[in-house]
Amino acid sequence: MTSNPSTAPILFDRLLLLKRLERARKQGAVTFLFDRVAEDIGDRLQAVMRKFSDVADVWSPGELLPKPLSERFASITRLAFDSESEKLPLEPESLDLAVSALALHFVNDLPGVLAQIRRALRPDGLLLAAMLGGDTLTELKQSFAAAEAECEGGVSPRVAPFADLRDVGALLQRAGFALPVTDVDRVVVRYDSALSTGAARRPAAPPCCGWRKSTASDLPIPTAASAPPSISSGCPAGRRMRASQSRSSPVRRKRAWRRR
Repeated sequence: MTSNPSTAPILFDRLLLLKRLERARKQGAVTFLFDRVAEDIGDRLQAVMRKFSDVADVWSPGELLPKPLSERFASITRLAFDSESEKLPLEPESLDLAVSALALHFVNDLPGVLAQIRRALRPDGLLLAAMLGGDTLTELKQSFAAAEAECEGGVSPRVAPFADLRDVGALLQRAGFALPVTDVDRVVVRYDSALSTGAARRPAAPPCCGWRKSTASDLPIPTAASAPPSISSGCPAGRRMRASQSRSSPVRRKRAWRRR
């Protein structure tokens, strides 16, 4: 059966993703990345002098606009990440500002979602968002690939794919945004092992939740990947494992104005 070229590929099983996000919340979410993004978005909004009346928070996994920042706005619509659908319940030209933190990297049809946000913004409206970037968890992905190649003779995706900075800028232009600005914030965090890395990253970057999953056993691979952190991650022996958190346009933030 041939695929429809006009349909976005299914990268994420959203039902499975929702279950894993809920499990992460029950286990106790580690929010240092979200807190960093929220602080940065707040600083950027404070630097904008214009008035925003109607605001939408798209799928952020926490309170992105707390008081006193939220008191600047007449209304805030918070869209929860709680369904399979990627259709946003937003009326055309109903918003002055749209924000999103650490959510858009879970989208199957990112061009479609960006186009929906652009249509919901009034002329001269602003989109300010952050998502994980292409270099996120590079060390972990390399460790898993090396361990699985040695144990199983092949490699399968075990960390969700992330968008590259250049691609995000092109997608913003494709969606119809004017004056798009994209940048990267690189954060290096050190863990005792690959297993502790997985426990800490679940709320923002759970394992690959694709439709096509490896049938190989999950137990030997993480064990093998966590055994030689000094070799796989470039850390000296006896030091903690390095894990890069790359936040580019989506990684960290993405800003774009709707055309007049």
